[in-house]
Amino acid sequence: MSKTGLLSFAFLLTFILSSSYTSVTRARADGWVNVEVLSFDGQNILFKLEISVVGNHAEDSIWLKVEPSSSSASDGSGWGVVVEVWRGISNVVFNDGTNITVFTYQYSYNHSYYEAEPKWSGYLLFPYDEHRLTLYISPSFEVILDAHPSVCRVPSSNYEGTFQVTQTPTSENTFMHRLDLQIKHSPAFVSEVSLMLSLIIGSLYVLTLVMALILALAFVGIRKDSPIPNLIRVSSTTIFFIPAFEIAFNSLKSPLPLVFPDILLALLVPMNAAIIIASLFYKRRSNGHASDNNSL
Repeated sequence: MSKTGLLSFAFLLTFILSSSYTSVTRARADGWVNVEVLSFDGQNILFKLEISVVGNHAEDSIWLKVEPSSSSASDGSGWGVVVEVWRGISNVVFNDGTNITVFTYQYSYNHSYYEAEPKWSGYLLFPYDEHRLTLYISPSFEVILDAHPSVCRVPSSNYEGTFQVTQTPTSENTFMHRLDLQIKHSPAFVSEVSLMLSLIIGSLYVLTLVMALILALAFVGIRKDSPIPNLIRVSSTTIFFIPAFEIAFNSLKSPLPLVFPDILLALLVPMNAAIIIASLFYKRRSNGHASDNNSL
């Protein structure tokens, strides 16, 4: 190979290596994100966000979109104004020993942009509930955040929290990032708890309906009053069982307040109370008829 050919080959090899090095360098993450959910209840969520960036960026800034885009019409024409609200992170600390700048932010979202689904009549369908939150991160400097799926800390061991950061460049900021947070139960938890709730709540409703049917038959004279004491006993046991079960159930649904299974259990209380009252009335009426027959 001639000297010119060797020089050309060396130049080409250098160009290929430099291009590969540049692509690897650009793909490298300059920072990473940690998320901790401090509380959530289906209506509000409080979280703590830490963005760690390599280098001294104490004089730089990072902005977060804390409210989604919303439009409000000024008249009935349908025209409105789109408003975007961004908040700057003021808690910025640079560690000279590690050469890392940490941006720390804590904020509470309400239900207008914190999504908790599915619901029925405004109550979460536990344990199928999932909680989602989306943040937009806009730095004033060039940075690429780690895009690997990560685990976030949540205030309950019954839930699993994950999040992922993806770069979503815009014309205004080529280093814009989007953070998607999701909190939900594990598939094993959903299967076990849903089966337990279906068996318990379903059995209580079937039992209550059977007792109501027996009481109705007794009122129309098809059944005698012999089952009435049993109806009172079973309904009383059901009423006392429900609060005891709710105490144990609270540990499973924590940190949520009322959920749809709570409503189903609460409806059983007046239903069984009505059975007890009707049974006592029927028993009193039957005793009165028996006394009249004895006097004759």
